Amino acid sequence: MKTEKPLIARREGKAVFEELKRRISSSLNLQEVLDLIAAGVTKGMGVKGCTIGLLDKKRGQLKVVAYQGLTQKYLEKGPIDPARSLGGIVQSGLDLYIEDVTQDTRVQYPEAAREEGIQSILSVPLLLKQELIGALRIYTATARPFTPEELKFLHSLADQAALAIENARSYEDIKTNTRPCAAIWSIILKTAGPKPPYGYQKLPQILGQHY
Repeated sequence: MKTEKPLIARREGKAVFEELKRRISSSLNLQEVLDLIAAGVTKGMGVKGCTIGLLDKKRGQLKVVAYQGLTQKYLEKGPIDPARSLGGIVQSGLDLYIEDVTQDTRVQYPEAAREEGIQSILSVPLLLKQELIGALRIYTATARPFTPEELKFLHSLADQAALAIENARSYEDIKTNTRPCAAIWSIILKTAGPKPPYGYQKLPQILGQHY
């Protein structure tokens, strides 16, 4: 069985994380960033797998949006109840470590976890402006301690994931808000005739102030 090694004991750990940061900073694609984080955490920390989940408040579920190292069967085991699976994270915003998934009642699907070869789960909150929006979770095949260095980097990646999500949401808001302005501008040009009204050149700039 493959032995999991802490980041501090892996020579390539820091190199992996530095490369991960570089690639994240150069990408504008949200899904790509989340996939990079999930893959980078799994490789850099030598763990079994990683997921990034976002809270779906309407359905009251934690939706996995990126993952690495886990089977499709495990991912499709059933809906995840944040109040149970994330436990104190929802109330406190603090990390949650489950050392043995077969003995902890907060684990919704202990049998599925056992079949997947998971023994421990560490959940780190994704916070956006002090609001919990999801969790970065790592899965290990054996119980193991996490060093302060590892926890610090996990929080750094969780912050980057939350920032990427915020940027993506802001971009979608901008696109949504600019559609009406673009429609107005199109109508003005079509109805203005051969001689558009005075100051029409500045209209896109004026409208842009409200984007």
